[in-house]
Amino acid sequence: MKLKLYLLAGCLMAPLSLFAQNAAAPPAAAEPPKAAPGAATKADVDPAVIDTMRKSFAAQRAKGSFRARIESTGLGAAVPAVDMEFVFPDRMRMKMSGVEVVGVGEKTMVKMGEGWNPAPSSLKSAGSDFGDPKKVEEMLATAVAAKSLGPAKVDGIPVDSYQLNTKNKEGISRSKIYIIPATGLIQRIETEAEMGGQKATSRMDYFDYGAPIKIELPKQ
Repeated sequence: MKLKLYLLAGCLMAPLSLFAQNAAAPPAAAEPPKAAPGAATKADVDPAVIDTMRKSFAAQRAKGSFRARIESTGLGAAVPAVDMEFVFPDRMRMKMSGVEVVGVGEKTMVKMGEGWNPAPSSLKSAGSDFGDPKKVEEMLATAVAAKSLGPAKVDGIPVDSYQLNTKNKEGISRSKIYIIPATGLIQRIETEAEMGGQKATSRMDYFDYGAPIKIELPKQ
């Protein structure tokens, strides 16, 4: 079960880094990975794209809730899919095979088997930062590349696609973000990142914006 919690924290880090999710990283090497020569610099950041990202995150908050599914690879093991529900500003539920996590504000509980217990540090405060617009601004400030990739389709739905690369203590996180032009809502995020010295990829698909989702912190 500890391995599953490690994988859950790890597979969430890549896509949720776009929302400044503060999950602790899996154990890392003494020196964090360094960006390769020729990596993107601030000169590659288009302010108009940053503004589009800011407006898209605001559109999510305005909807009040959403569901998402995260599929990941890497981390040195098979990673089960993660199903997620979020209610703004700070309520989150995540499920993967054999593990369920519920976060409300600064408190997070995890269920592995029969009972609920306080979550380990790798999943602490799972919901509190995710919906915070200040955290979004902090994330956007770390962008080292932001550009439009033009029109595309996700599952047959017309979207505008963007490249957004951000830099944190683990290295460079490279993401493609697909936004529905009519609503400004994110449809998909595809991310490649370094976590604990290992390369990982993830795909986060969003749906059910505005759904009547109820999330309460379970009792121990």
